[in-house]
Amino acid sequence: YEYTARVDTSGGNQSPTSQGYSITVDTVAPTQSTVITKVVDNVTPGVGDVANGAFTNDDTPEIQGTISDVLANGEVVAVYRDDAKVGEATVTGTTWTFTDASLSSGSTYEYSARVEDVAGNQGMLSNDYSISIDTSGSSQSVQILSVEDDFAPQEGVVADGGSTNDITPQVTGSISTALTGSETVVVLR
Repeated sequence: YEYTARVDTSGGNQSPTSQGYSITVDTVAPTQSTVITKVVDNVTPGVGDVANGAFTNDDTPEIQGTISDVLANGEVVAVYRDDAKVGEATVTGTTWTFTDASLSSGSTYEYSARVEDVAGNQGMLSNDYSISIDTSGSSQSVQILSVEDDFAPQEGVVADGGSTNDITPQVTGSISTALTGSETVVVLR
């Protein structure tokens, strides 16, 4: 639509017409469906995919997804955190990514996404994807007490720096305090 204005007097006189002001009326919502496929942790030691509902130590996780069809001109993939729009994804073809920023340790966040157009029309909301952030380091101290060989001919405690023919030795250790709900002991080899 193109709008202009002028002033008319009771005597039929008219002022000059204003400059034009045009708008496009769009009441049709985007039709693409949106799916959040995964959240990626890029902070060591837990680099990789974060399962829906799981913990991550990355306070700037990357949310990834797909859309059912390419975007039309003026359409974007809008990303929501806890029902509030936090940004627009980078879209390539029918895949998209969004890196969130500065999430708080000890908090759980729920993401969703949808296609939106410049007129504010919104497509269907995606699936929800929830992650919990834990960037606090453990205050635990861990100590390996012994490594046990239970494979003949030499069985028993293997000295630190020693050798064994047991391919599955038992590692025994201690921790300074009881584990919390999100902590686990990891034995590395």
